[in-house]
Amino acid sequence: MSKLNPDLPIKLTQPATELAFLEALNAVDQQRLVDDIEAARKAHAGSIRASLEEALEHIPRLIRGPIRKLFGV
Repeated sequence: MSKLNPDLPIKLTQPATELAFLEALNAVDQQRLVDDIEAARKAHAGSIRASLEEALEHIPRLIRGPIRKLFGV
């Protein structure tokens, strides 16, 4: 049985004890899972950013800047 990748509890925001079942995966598959989680989070953030940019197109230009600053876009 392989040891749990230390990045998994961080990426999944769960204690390692709750993720013990993932030890059934080998080290390569655990790393692939870490990479897939990171890719999914980046894609999700990009989707949210694009949606916010699209929504800003419906707001007058003068107040877009403050709204972008408010939402960190």
